[in-house]
Amino acid sequence: MRDILIDCLPIIDLLEVTPSTNAVASLTNCDQSSVSRIYRHVSQSLDLGFRKINGTYSAHRNQEVLSSLRQASQLMRMHRGASHLNWVGSWWNETALLRKAKSPPLPRQWQEEERTLQLLDARVLDLAVICGLDVLPCQDLLDREPFSWGHWAAIGLVRYPLELRSTITKLKPAAGRQDQSYQQNPGQICTDVALIRSENLNRPAIKALIEDIRIAYYQACKQNIELEWL
Repeated sequence: MRDILIDCLPIIDLLEVTPSTNAVASLTNCDQSSVSRIYRHVSQSLDLGFRKINGTYSAHRNQEVLSSLRQASQLMRMHRGASHLNWVGSWWNETALLRKAKSPPLPRQWQEEERTLQLLDARVLDLAVICGLDVLPCQDLLDREPFSWGHWAAIGLVRYPLELRSTITKLKPAAGRQDQSYQQNPGQICTDVALIRSENLNRPAIKALIEDIRIAYYQACKQNIELEWL
């Protein structure tokens, strides 16, 4: 019998990140029918009302139960190490990170960082690489040292002119995606950061993952002299 916390909850989480049973089957080395069977079993057992609406999977009942399980699940990932953490790159730099990172990011299907914050807040994700201009209240304070506000912490990775997101091939957004930040803020400097919940800031697994991301980012983009590495 599958354990709900150890075996089944990761399937639920991955479906919220990558809303495709085929994609989750590939990520977990499981067949599609098993993925569907597992999430339906968890939903029924915990009365979650977990289903796909408008292209997104989510639970519609018993959020407190799910939240408690996710807190325990995140702690287990932290103890198991960096390679077990759930994280995503920015919607425009994930290709570079996917090629170079030891523990590659999960594929993301959204552009709006509000969705990223929701998944981090729910402990579905442990870390996200984002452009600070898209989310953070103060770009000027972003550096290699953690910047905290509320229950978030941001660690600076690299600074660059925002127009690079539209002009550099390696950092170009995926086809069909529009860079709204560049259109609204031409000429601005942006800082890419690793964003986490502040309670996880000093966990060894998080520190190891951030270092891996730094190395991967640098290896993918070191030829670009307009990037300022933090």
